[in-house]
Amino acid sequence: MAYTYAANDASVGDLDGDGQYEIVLKWDPSNSKDNSQSGYTGNVYIDAYKLNGTRLWRIDLGRNIRAGAHYTQFQVYDYDGDGKAEVALKTADGTTDAAGTVIGSASADYRNS
Repeated sequence: MAYTYAANDASVGDLDGDGQYEIVLKWDPSNSKDNSQSGYTGNVYIDAYKLNGTRLWRIDLGRNIRAGAHYTQFQVYDYDGDGKAEVALKTADGTTDAAGTVIGSASADYRNS
């Protein structure tokens, strides 16, 4: 199934401690679903950008995190007080972190229609 991506939710925080905000942006596929709807969705991506548009990293939530408003919320906040904001979000087997490391089992597939 073909689908496109659009920017959905965004937040800001100083991710690298340089005193400037960075933008954290969620990209939703055009086939995202509300929890009342059945069917598979495309992957959701979370990107971090400098204010000049340079992308710092991308997180691919993977196939086991369904695209839709009830599944992919995130927070940006300096939780540990070190001057650098962290990003908190739901992950699952198959999520690829910003360093390119797959969390859990890359082959796991827990989806149901």
